[in-house]
Amino acid sequence: MLIKNQDGNASIIFSICAIPVILAAGVAIDFSNLSKTHNRMQIALDTAALASASSDDGFNSDAASAYFKANSELQGIKITKLTFKKKHGDETAAYLRAEVPNSFLTLAGRPTSTIEVNSTAKPVTERKLTEATFQITNAQGVYDKDIYFFTKDKDGKILSETLILQYDYDNANGGKKTFIPKMNGSKTVEVGEHDTYGQRMVVYEDTTYKGGHINPKSYSSDDKNSSSWIKISGSCDSKNKQTQNWEDGGDKNYLDFVFTMRCKTDHVKTGEVRLVE
Repeated sequence: MLIKNQDGNASIIFSICAIPVILAAGVAIDFSNLSKTHNRMQIALDTAALASASSDDGFNSDAASAYFKANSELQGIKITKLTFKKKHGDETAAYLRAEVPNSFLTLAGRPTSTIEVNSTAKPVTERKLTEATFQITNAQGVYDKDIYFFTKDKDGKILSETLILQYDYDNANGGKKTFIPKMNGSKTVEVGEHDTYGQRMVVYEDTTYKGGHINPKSYSSDDKNSSSWIKISGSCDSKNKQTQNWEDGGDKNYLDFVFTMRCKTDHVKTGEVRLVE
């Protein structure tokens, strides 16, 4: 009679089938928590790497490690390896390996899971002009002219301005032309901190043609209408010279002041840091 009595079989079968379902759900929860912990550790390691790469005190692995631990939630998490190293000059490379406690996976003999996180940060640099060399190749006209080199900050404020080239015309002495520096000479300018740079030509319109530095008229390379008085050709770097042809408003041949510019550049830190992909 007992064999024929099948009351409650469905409950038993359901209970047996529910065990793997519950375990599967528990494992899913463990992996979800592991993923969340990995993401949290990634953010904390990225933040520490960025802080290390941007430090004004220079690279310090102990300080970077302390920063990471102070800004991450490590409750129940065991760090087995945490390193911060200098890489490729100014880059900071960080690595974390940690053991994260499991819940349901413990039943399968896996009390912890290992996570590994990497992060690399570096200061942002840009190639900036550090030195410029100028040389006159031609100048003409009855008005004296000066060329200035200037630098500006990001707001357009002039940081420096240097007289680099001069052309003087002496009508009283048979139209003698004087070039400073001389045709075969050059003028080199050391360029400090700046956001932009350019040249400015000042033309002294002395209608008596006596070479007086009066009635100055200014033409700047960064003016929105600069194409009306300047033509630029060639690249400016350590191997090539850029040629600039300036017009003072007369015959429009762009030969009133012609000079070359050779540039020396270097990678300069911008003060920003970013993560390396």
